[in-house]
Amino acid sequence: MDRRIDYVVLNRSLDPETNGEDWLIRQLPPGPTVIDVGFHQGGFSRRVLKHRPQARILAFDPSLGARRAWKTHFGKSSPVRFLPVALADREGIGNFHDSGDECASLVRRSPGARSSRVRICRLDRIPEVKETPVDLLKIDAEGFDLNVMEGAARLMRKNWFRIILFEYADGWAANRRLLAEADVFLKNQGYGLFRLFPEFLVPFRYQAAEERFDLGCMFVALPRAPQPGMRLPVSTDPFV
Repeated sequence: MDRRIDYVVLNRSLDPETNGEDWLIRQLPPGPTVIDVGFHQGGFSRRVLKHRPQARILAFDPSLGARRAWKTHFGKSSPVRFLPVALADREGIGNFHDSGDECASLVRRSPGARSSRVRICRLDRIPEVKETPVDLLKIDAEGFDLNVMEGAARLMRKNWFRIILFEYADGWAANRRLLAEADVFLKNQGYGLFRLFPEFLVPFRYQAAEERFDLGCMFVALPRAPQPGMRLPVSTDPFV
């Protein structure tokens, strides 16, 4: 099957340089507050600082590899604060599974994954998050993205996050979550859901065919209430 329509026209891509992630970062104010959930090797935080050098970033990731990457690329004197905890919709201690391919998650996705016990927190109970409203909440939790948002529900109802960017890919299937659930949840918190494109957003209209776990893509959630200074271009083209 020719997938050029999927990759090019429908933007089912996880390449941050071409799928609109970098464009979205450039829409932030000069000194934004950013939360990076799923720090991995720090690629997203580095791109934020490339486009917004005055950004303040709070990064989350419980893996040892992520902690080493933070020390290598940033460290304590950098604008990136690192918290080695996993985020979900509950609090406690749980198993974190690392398959060695940057797909570490609270859900086991590979029989050979190494497991470790980690601290699990809700985002809306972390003091550092409640210090100031967040310009961009980025979530790449390998299938636990919706769980992370559910753990931020108290703050979402206050429009605490001006932009939420999250990944939808095959990890959702492993975690047995559906895009339909995210659509309903976000509406209930006062957010609208959009598909991300290179230089614009498209309002998301759910249909079962959108549950495409084989091709990842990025979604954006925005508060339905008007936000000061928030002017992201939105397309109403029915084709996309």
